Amino acid sequence: MTSSWASPKSLQCNCDSGYFGPDCSKRYCARGADPHKSCPLEVAPDVHDVDVSALDPTSWFTLVFTDIQGSQWRASPVPQTAAARQVQEALLSLPNDVIPSVDVTKDEALEVFHVTFSDSHNAGMQSLLQCNPPSAQPTCWQTYEIGGNVPLFSWSGNCTVVRGGSVASDPDSYV
Repeated sequence: MTSSWASPKSLQCNCDSGYFGPDCSKRYCARGADPHKSCPLEVAPDVHDVDVSALDPTSWFTLVFTDIQGSQWRASPVPQTAAARQVQEALLSLPNDVIPSVDVTKDEALEVFHVTFSDSHNAGMQSLLQCNPPSAQPTCWQTYEIGGNVPLFSWSGNCTVVRGGSVASDPDSYV
């Protein structure tokens, strides 16, 4: 005899950000700045300046991006001495096309990366990138017979992120 105790119940997956439904097959419509708006804060590219000068030159850093739905995405770690292209590739490699386009330049003298969100999907003021937050401690380990697990990369010192030359920092400069 078959029991019907579960007939009114259903199961649902825990979906990635941007997807929904019982089997995560539905995708939310793209959200972002309305290109027809005239408010510069909503349509101009946002620039984040990532200062890695306080990091030890042999250490690594990772950036965490928070999308419009509040989900956090951790980029692959890059060395403190990385070229701008390495930081750009780390951000572009985030899954689900969470950052469809980003431009990164580096001021070598100041050891500051300028990250510009340049796609209409994430135009306007973004949540500030996080650099080496406590939740992003190393997850890649090398196991040794003597000495146990040792992180493949580590960071020593702090890095900071501030708004750079964007509409958010100087709204009067955009007309």
